[in-house]
This record gives sequence, structure tokens and C-alpha cells, in this order.
Amino acid sequence: MILTILPVGWDKMPPIGISILKNYRDDIKCMDLRADSKDFSNLFNNLKISKMEVKKFLKNYSDSISYFHNSKKSYGITRWVVNEYMIKLLNEPNEDFNNLFHKIADRLNDDIVGFSTWKGNLGISLNVAKILHEKGIKTIFGGPGVLFPNISKYDFVDAICIGEGENIFKEMTEHLGEKKIWMSNDFVDMNKIPTPDYSDFNMNNYEYIGIESQRGCVNHCAYCNLREFPNKGEYRQKSIDNIIKEIKKLKKYNKPFFFCDNITNPNKERITKLAQRLREENIKWTAEMFPNIDKDLAILLKKSGCFQIKLGVESLSNHALRKMNKNLKWDESIRSLKNLHDVGIITQPLFFFGFPTESIWDVFITLIRIFKYRKYIDQTGLGFYHLSYNSLVHKYPNNFIINLKNIDDEWCRINDMVPYEDNNKLKHLMTKEVIEFTKDFLYYEGKHPYSDWW
Repeated sequence: MILTILPVGWDKMPPIGISILKNYRDDIKCMDLRADSKDFSNLFNNLKISKMEVKKFLKNYSDSISYFHNSKKSYGITRWVVNEYMIKLLNEPNEDFNNLFHKIADRLNDDIVGFSTWKGNLGISLNVAKILHEKGIKTIFGGPGVLFPNISKYDFVDAICIGEGENIFKEMTEHLGEKKIWMSNDFVDMNKIPTPDYSDFNMNNYEYIGIESQRGCVNHCAYCNLREFPNKGEYRQKSIDNIIKEIKKLKKYNKPFFFCDNITNPNKERITKLAQRLREENIKWTAEMFPNIDKDLAILLKKSGCFQIKLGVESLSNHALRKMNKNLKWDESIRSLKNLHDVGIITQPLFFFGFPTESIWDVFITLIRIFKYRKYIDQTGLGFYHLSYNSLVHKYPNNFIINLKNIDDEWCRINDMVPYEDNNKLKHLMTKEVIEFTKDFLYYEGKHPYSDWW
């Protein structure tokens, strides 16, 4: 049996999900094929898809800047266009792409192949699964990519695991064919999850080692749809003792650790205890955190081996943050950035613009404060908001003064994105222009290395 993850996706660390599942059967081989993203990029470049063609391709979605963004620093087709095009290829094959799909399929030579999916690689995975099915190979789909779409309609998909797979994976693989959809509604006990088995990967290809300290989230942000996952995004912790045990097992790879958590600091007590224990392990590590880090905690994080932190700042306007239900004040973010920067931790605050109730003043005040406090910013990501399927904004559009567009619900499910109108095109135009100017400036200063974070 092979478990794999296909292009496109963040490939700085080995895939943690399939590496955990490897522990549940003795005959599993894990394969990370995300490096083939370069082949797909070359094909897309050869297609020479213009901005107008993209808008035609997304004909129902082109009214809002949030669905197509062409960076001045690097021309890139958004992941939604990639996914849409890949779904289209299921019925309208392209010879060049079809050859690449067959090339990938030839590497997946086993009786069962499981695909770890998300919205960026679902279309590619479906095309490869179709080829495997023609060879008589059974296919399984799991991961975030299958949470909302109806992929059970494809006869070349033999089984779909919806939700956390640890509780049902072994039973599902032993009873393939008995049913197609396997739903995992039960909470996985974080302390019973085995250590990821990365033995099938060439670890020289990666910058980090992935590890989990928790699942779910303690927050209820309006733009996020985590609460609509099968376990409702329920927050659960792995004991600090078990985290340290995993680290001791994985230290042999001599790589920095990346905590694959929504936020690794759900509260100060938890992150303080974790950092105190990590300090004893003599490791380097990084994580994504909520921007409420005081001076004492910043000092402890540095002593524990933390060298960089991504912070979900989103906005530096209190009005915008309230509407996002962020439970955060803008000055807390600035203090967190300053505290981390002062102790030598690389700061990577992430922002997005275009939230439905965000005013042009909210945009300007955020950008002014980014300029004012940029000495505390080492790298940043500036992106545009997209409306996530089943988020609070999607479920209660009137509360956010938007009109949902009458489009294909299945498209929205596949891409985890809902087109909408908020009747303020001038705000969108102004926002796009000032964001482009800010990106150029930060790029020039070396603070904006990735121009299309979202």
C-alpha cells in the first residue's frame, strides 16, 4: 500500500499526516511527490494563461479582486485556477498534462494508493486516481480536500475518509469495497497518536521536521471554517511529556522542528510550560502563534530554541479585528512583534485585506502602522481575503453586508471559496493599488520574500 501527497503544496517538511498513518499497517510506503510541482509550473507557463483568460475561466468569480491577484513581483496562477483547470481535465484531457499524470501514476505501483489532499492538489489527485483505477488499483482519498466536495460521484475513487483518520484508517483499509464514505466523528486522543514515521523520505530534501502539540483551535474567527470540520475544530492538547518523547525520537534527523498547529500558544500557561521543557532539549524550532506574547515569554521562547514565529495578525485596525471576531487589539500585535524582535526571534506577521466589513480607513491605518513599526518585522505576507466555505461570513452574509453570488455550490466546495459582492469596487481598487505599492516597498527592503502567501 502506498500513501502519497501530490503537487502542489508547501514542501519544506515531510508530510506529517501520512507519516502518522504509516504506523497503522506494516505494508505502507509513503511517497512525497510535491517536488513535481515544478513540472506543473512549467506546463502552466507554456499555456500562457493571460489575466483575461483566467477571468473567463472563472467567469462567475471575476468581480472581486480576492479571486485573482497578479503580483508585480512574480506572475503566478492562483491555486484555485490550478484546481479548477485540473478538475476540467477529467473530461477534457490535455496531452501534456495527461503525460505528466501517467508519469506520476507509474510511480504509484501498488494494490492500494491513498491520497492526502487539500484544495491545492485535489484536482491533480483525481486525475492520477482515474489512471490508477484503469489499472485495477484501489484508491483512497483523505485530508482537508475531501471535507466539503462531493467526490463520491467519481467511480474511480474507492473510499473516502472524512475527518481525522487515525481512528478508522486500519478498519477502512481492511474492508475496502464494503462502503465508500468513512466518516470519523470521534475525537482522536492526541496522546495515543503515534510518532510520525519519516523513514521512507530522504530527509535531506526538507528544512523542517513536523510535529503536533495540539489539534483544533481555541478561537472563533469569522473568516475561518475550522469549526465546520467533522470534529467541530474542538481544541485538544497532547501532553507535554509526550511531545518531548516524540522530539527525542526525531532529534536524530538534525533538523529544526516545525509545530504543525493552528496556534501553538493557546494560552500563556501552556506555552510557558512547553518552552521550559523544550529548553532542556537543545533544539531549534518554529511555530505559528497568536500575537499576544509578552517580554518574559519572548525571552523564554528564545532560550528554548525558538528562532522564528509566524503571527496571525491579519489587521492593525481594531474595527476590522472586531468584525473578524479576532479577540485581539492592534497594539497587542505590535508589542508581540517588538518583544520577539528584541530577543532575536525572526518575526513573520501575516496580514490579509479585503474582509467584507473592512473600510478603506482600516486598510490605510494597517499599512501606516506596518510602515511605522516595520523595524520589528523581519518578513511578512500580505494577501487578499477569500470567503471560506461554511465560515461565519458564508453562513451569515447579511451580518457582513455582502451578497453571495448565485453560482455552482460544488465549485465552492471543491475550492473552499465562495464568490460574493459587497458593492464597493472603489474600495477594492484602492486596496489593490496601495497593497501593490506596499509589497514593492517591503520587497525592496527584503521583508516580503513571498508575494502570494494566500
